[in-house]
Amino acid sequence: MDFTTCVRQRVPPKWIIKPKSSENIEETFQSVLPHNPYYVKKVIGKLIQDAENEGEAPEMLYEMYCWPQVLQAKELKPTDTDIVAYKVGSAQIWIPETPRLISGMGTTGLRTWEASLFLSEYFVHEAFLVNKSVLELGCGTGLVGISLLKNKLCESVIFTDGDIGVVEKMSNILSHNGVNGNSQQLLWGESQVPSVDILVAADVTYDISVLPSLRETLKSAFSSGCQQIFIAATIRNEDTISAWENELTNHFKWSVIASKNHSNINLQCWYPPQTPDIKIYSIEI
Repeated sequence: MDFTTCVRQRVPPKWIIKPKSSENIEETFQSVLPHNPYYVKKVIGKLIQDAENEGEAPEMLYEMYCWPQVLQAKELKPTDTDIVAYKVGSAQIWIPETPRLISGMGTTGLRTWEASLFLSEYFVHEAFLVNKSVLELGCGTGLVGISLLKNKLCESVIFTDGDIGVVEKMSNILSHNGVNGNSQQLLWGESQVPSVDILVAADVTYDISVLPSLRETLKSAFSSGCQQIFIAATIRNEDTISAWENELTNHFKWSVIASKNHSNINLQCWYPPQTPDIKIYSIEI
């Protein structure tokens, strides 16, 4: 990653990569300023601190810190939206997020989770989905499906989520990224899954209580003609992942085809240092 990519993904200032002399950091900050001036303020402050520790900070940094939008910046409220960019493959993907809304409103559909990043980056290096129709289950911000479309890795994507509010936001997210796709509500264990070649999902195995309805939804997908399913799961709880793998063993053929901690993929996105391992499961009948 470079400095600009870090800033656009909102990497915490202490983990920001030092900008190269060839990078236009003023242009980078100007692109972020309308969405999150407080973040810009924190990053400039960190650059100044690091530069002063090494000797003397460039005058340009002090000038940017004195921009009115920066000096007056306040931290975003839990309900405020930020526009975050992820570099996946050759595509820049812009996602409106409310990263603190999980604590403010009790929802998880309005931020991008690391399993979505890893699954998206994995597909960039594989040819599983070329000329295939895809359904993203529990799409959240839609990063996986949008990455597939912008990198031209599949033919089409249907974005589904159980939260109708998330579904309603997808048309604006797709338009912002210049891609076309259908979005619809899909309730696990209740809705019939549309007919597609491939189903993909990330971070849908977050709790043991959802596994039975998830299992029935995967069965529904296969009964509708789905050929293969790829699910990325973050290993936060060993009991949950054990229960998930038991469900797979009892009802499907499956294998782990990639693991973040043992991956030889050249990852472009930033992952927090404390991110647990992420496994990608290939599932068939």
